[in-house]
Amino acid sequence: FEDAVDIIRSFVGASFPLIFIDPTGWKGYPFDKIRPLFARAKCEVLINFMYDFINRFAYSPDPETIESLAPILGGPDWPNRLDRNIPRGLAVEKL
Repeated sequence: FEDAVDIIRSFVGASFPLIFIDPTGWKGYPFDKIRPLFARAKCEVLINFMYDFINRFAYSPDPETIESLAPILGGPDWPNRLDRNIPRGLAVEKL
């Protein structure tokens, strides 16, 4: 998806688009790459954020998995910003 941002912007032109992003997994739509879609004065973007799927992998001890979640959870330090006073799933959602 991230590679199609320029094509999408060209296609919608000056219209008032509703863009629906339904990714497979959590990769392919980092906010820094899709930001040009949000930058339009009139544009709505809906992202299907698969909470249960992402939450399950947020518990992974695998460093590569943890790193791969950074673009959608606010950066590489996201595990350090989790609220430790609530269950991890809710803490991930809170980010």
